[in-house]
Amino acid sequence: MPPLLEARRVEIVRDGGYFPVLRLLPSGRVLVVFRMGAGHFGLGGRLDAAWSDDGGRTWSAPVVAAKSERDDRNPAVGLAPAGELVLAYHHQGAYGADGKWKGGGPADTLLTRSGDEGQTWCDPYSLSHRPLNGRSPFRNIITTPEGEMLMNVYGSPNAGEDRYISYLIRSRDGGWSWEEPSVIADGWHETALALLPGGEMLAALRSREQPDALWLSRSEDLGRTWAAPVRLTEKGEHPGDLLVLRDGSVLLAYGRRREPYGVEVMLSTDGGGTWGHKKALANDAVSGDCGYPSSVQLSDGTIITAYYAAGAESTNYDATGAGAVAAIYQPAALLAP
Repeated sequence: MPPLLEARRVEIVRDGGYFPVLRLLPSGRVLVVFRMGAGHFGLGGRLDAAWSDDGGRTWSAPVVAAKSERDDRNPAVGLAPAGELVLAYHHQGAYGADGKWKGGGPADTLLTRSGDEGQTWCDPYSLSHRPLNGRSPFRNIITTPEGEMLMNVYGSPNAGEDRYISYLIRSRDGGWSWEEPSVIADGWHETALALLPGGEMLAALRSREQPDALWLSRSEDLGRTWAAPVRLTEKGEHPGDLLVLRDGSVLLAYGRRREPYGVEVMLSTDGGGTWGHKKALANDAVSGDCGYPSSVQLSDGTIITAYYAAGAESTNYDATGAGAVAAIYQPAALLAP
């Protein structure tokens, strides 16, 4: 599958940029939050923010959004009803004295906020729902027309248990406190959420067991109950990002973590019931350490999809050569033969 020839690709940041999350702000500015300071793992991991004021063609120098003595990772970004940015992330301490991942260590779920479009961020605060503290947030935080915020968190139900549960948790005060968790699926994780124009919700879940793929679930009561997940992609095609476009169609972007490595996209014009042909947005990554796409659509219809790819020199703990990229393209490219 050749890449979309119509897409323009712009480097956002070099030697980092893992797990980028985009957010279109009311001013038209595009914000991105991503991981810097380490590779896929590492205690040096922090979260930085950058922005574009020209539709993704150029990006600012990064500013630090979250940094501590632990590994700060796995960002989820939303916009509170009052206009503040809300950033939730995983505050992970499961590393040994040698700085290598060992699992089973201390972990918290933290949030921070910005009232100036991501230029400065407040001191972090813990997830108020203590039973789910330590789970990892994921990707887009949805704000409903009524002002409720909806976020995915996932993790093991008990310390040391090799099993993941994906939850939806909600806030009614602009992201300060979170409550009323509901289970999206037991055995899945890294879940992207979307709210359709009619009020139905979609969830694109990454399967924990083989085959490691994407599955789709639906909710008709704003995330309180969910249908059983249905298989959506092939093995090695994950995790996903969902974006409802201005015409009501749904864009799914996901990492292709098998050769040829990169990012693929699909479009649904019937609310996720059926999907068009896969199209390669990028197929030049050097390994399966790539993807985690995030998309926004500008007021003129242009779509920006950000993703990352490790470099030939990168390791699990060293981000040298890795980078985040913004692909800029038009919806018509998704419909072309």
